[in-house]
Amino acid sequence: MLTLLFLLGCGNQVTGNTVDTADTGVFTTDADFVVGAIWEDDGLTLSISGGHPDGYGFGMAQTGVADGWMGEDCTSGDGSDGLCHPAGSDGLSLESVHQDVGGPGTVGVSAGQTTWFYDGIADTVTFILIENASQHCWSWGEDPKHYAVNGCIQL
Repeated sequence: MLTLLFLLGCGNQVTGNTVDTADTGVFTTDADFVVGAIWEDDGLTLSISGGHPDGYGFGMAQTGVADGWMGEDCTSGDGSDGLCHPAGSDGLSLESVHQDVGGPGTVGVSAGQTTWFYDGIADTVTFILIENASQHCWSWGEDPKHYAVNGCIQL
């Protein structure tokens, strides 16, 4: 089952820093930069169009449950020292190693290749995208304020 998750959360479109509630499947920060995310049973694909050539750091935090997994949040340590997935100017694909999909769990997480997250817990996840060149960042998902301390634009 494919579940679309957009940079601001649930099927909205962003132009500049405004939200268009039309269910379009993408978010944009300007006319040339478009990001979309697709959850799949076995992982996540982050698609970027018009991305910066120096790429991005991409992270996820399980903010929607008490004591959630923070080991891929790009900022703190929880077994993976705040791992940040390197994403190219066009995005990346991550295979899930969550035990519910037959993986080894958090010990199988590898930067840019695998993630503990999968679509079965997607509604508990907050995301961060950090532009490598400028360190500008955007946060979205279950609790975008989770990354407020990083100065991210909350979508």
